[in-house]
Amino acid sequence: MMFMVGVDMKRLLQCFTIFIVFCLSGLSVGSQDSVPILKINTKFHTASIRKIRTDVMGTYLATVSYDQTVKIWDTLSGDLLATLHPPIGKGNEGKLYAVALSPDGKFVACGGYTGKSWGGQFAIYVFNWQTGSMVYRLGGLPTPVLELAYSPDGNYLVAGLAKKQGIRVYNARDYSIALEDFQYGGSVYGVDFDSKGRLVTVSDDGYLRLYDQQFALLKKRKTAGKAPFSVSFTPDGSRIAVGYLASRRVDIYSGTMLKFLLSASVRGITNGNLSSVAWLSDGTTLCAAGRWSKPDGTNPIRCWKNKGAGKYRDFPTKSRDTILSLESLPNSQLAFASGDPAMGIINANGSFQFVHLPDNADFRDKQEKFFVNKDGSEVFFEFYWAENTYKGLFSIPDRYLEINPQNRKDFYSPITNALPIRNWKKSGHPRLGKKRLALAPYERSYCLAISPDKQGFVIGAEWSLRYFDRSGNLMWKVTTPAPVRAVNISRDRRLVVAAYADGAIRWHRLRDGRQLLSLFFIPKSEQWVMWSPSGYYDASAGADQFIGWHVN
Repeated sequence: MMFMVGVDMKRLLQCFTIFIVFCLSGLSVGSQDSVPILKINTKFHTASIRKIRTDVMGTYLATVSYDQTVKIWDTLSGDLLATLHPPIGKGNEGKLYAVALSPDGKFVACGGYTGKSWGGQFAIYVFNWQTGSMVYRLGGLPTPVLELAYSPDGNYLVAGLAKKQGIRVYNARDYSIALEDFQYGGSVYGVDFDSKGRLVTVSDDGYLRLYDQQFALLKKRKTAGKAPFSVSFTPDGSRIAVGYLASRRVDIYSGTMLKFLLSASVRGITNGNLSSVAWLSDGTTLCAAGRWSKPDGTNPIRCWKNKGAGKYRDFPTKSRDTILSLESLPNSQLAFASGDPAMGIINANGSFQFVHLPDNADFRDKQEKFFVNKDGSEVFFEFYWAENTYKGLFSIPDRYLEINPQNRKDFYSPITNALPIRNWKKSGHPRLGKKRLALAPYERSYCLAISPDKQGFVIGAEWSLRYFDRSGNLMWKVTTPAPVRAVNISRDRRLVVAAYADGAIRWHRLRDGRQLLSLFFIPKSEQWVMWSPSGYYDASAGADQFIGWHVN
């Protein structure tokens, strides 16, 4: 449940001023377990959109994000119809990775790193989105939920799980378990139904699996590429497309025997991957996208005619981050969602039905332009917004934000070359000398700051902020709400200041990584909100509208 802030809930400024003193002195400021939980409340998602899905008629779109919300959109206008707030908690709790709309568009199922804080196991939540009420909680899952899909008749809901836990199939009448298949050697990232109710799945164990309408396994085949990530049936079920995390290819298999047929042309694609795939409703056009980006920094979508064997066309999306999900709509429209976060619908001719770009700042590739003053209480930075580059200056003591300030004095850039650290930019394998630095599987590092005394360094990554000693030993790790795009260490070695992909700048204590303070701002209006983990906050005039309070 979310409700907006009222005057009676706002902490007085003098309380916040006391808090700032505590932050910069390194003293404790209270527990992160405070209830209700302060959340930034904007119309659009503030963190990566992990999945986008539609109903059978293509009337609605459902999106889920690392910002712990589900949003429902009108496919014709792009208007936001509803925002749902599943239970959330500390760390990863509440991050959403998967969503499915029932064929009639009435119910939305969502899951991810959800439910573990209450009982030690994960859960799927099913909402009636029009009333906002949670109608089912499907608990007892041993690992996070990575994918969800309803069967075309609406009778079943299938869930793909992480870490060798396979799939669960629920009877959608009462959400009792109809089938459990544990015979997987990896995480299940992709599932899809054809129009007849057959199910296909891909797992990073390297296998493609085909099930009949009663969920009996018909065929299992090793894929041609590494780490299969997404899978899509043609509307008639005759062909299956697979996209990969670790191979720059898109493969097409037969829809009956899983026979390898061909690889779509990836000519001119020299970076990233095409991890997300979808067949258009015309049954002959295949589309794919992923980490692949153009020289201008945008991530396009490639579409092939003739069932993947024909000529291709690259469609722009305006996204500057990984295309994380594709979804076919009627009339050969294609919906996409990305890590910016951005989302939209592309018509068959390449025009936009609508496109939503993020309201918040984008700090991607701005590590070298992320400056702090000596004690970390002021930050000077560059960011992208509305397809342009801007500068910003924020001062905690002065409660002051300025976009495109005229002067910059007494600020320090991140130290990145005082130790032999390499492969830390957009890499899954950063190293100190010959020593590989610890990251999670599939996690990439984005930014680096070395302590002024050269006794340690911080790496900002996809899902974490990590501090290593000068020998490369991990001293602490903080799970982050979004990828860390830029980082710096104050010259007095007390604070780590980091810019995140959700548009927030956060201050952490260097000695243990504890988060002390967060800043979120709207570039268009220069409004800002600053808050502590325990709920103390301050805001510029009118910025109260962006504050909500979440109650589980």
